[in-house]
Amino acid sequence: MGSSGLRPLPPKGEAGFGLVGIVISLMIVAILSVGALKAFASGAGSGSGSPAQSPAVNKAYDVQAQSALSNVMENVRDGAIGNGGVAASDLAQYGVSAAPSMSPSEVSGAVAGSSADGSIGFGGVTLAVESKSRTCWFVWFSSSSTWYGSEPDATSCAAQPMADAPTAGAASSGSIGWQQGSFPISG
Repeated sequence: MGSSGLRPLPPKGEAGFGLVGIVISLMIVAILSVGALKAFASGAGSGSGSPAQSPAVNKAYDVQAQSALSNVMENVRDGAIGNGGVAASDLAQYGVSAAPSMSPSEVSGAVAGSSADGSIGFGGVTLAVESKSRTCWFVWFSSSSTWYGSEPDATSCAAQPMADAPTAGAASSGSIGWQQGSFPISG
């Protein structure tokens, strides 16, 4: 007899075993990948203390902090425009605290009274957020301008009330460097 090219079906107990095996293998790989990613992100297995992060990792941490700060700034600004101003007591509704920031998800904020130029709406609002790179990122805005700042290796990341715009300058450890219009480039 000749072969018709058809293979016999496997017994019913073995049907689908290949698919189940693949699914189980993929689940194991996914679990191991999550563990490896967590270890990489936290620096596990790298020895003692908190080792210096690579510049690319620090840049990613800074972008994360800047993004969080920009989002909160836009929310506070929109609220100030919609309500005709903003007070320190209004900041809590935007997730802003008067306490120092300890992470990119905690934004510190302060509000100063109306500025000397008599602008309508609100005075200066200062916001700060700490990056995992240990850089404290700042934004100061009023109804007339927006300034961005950074302080590398900040010992505390707390927003301070400032009625008038900051002065442009370079950032250093212990000193906020300010720039109008965009975040300063970090080292």
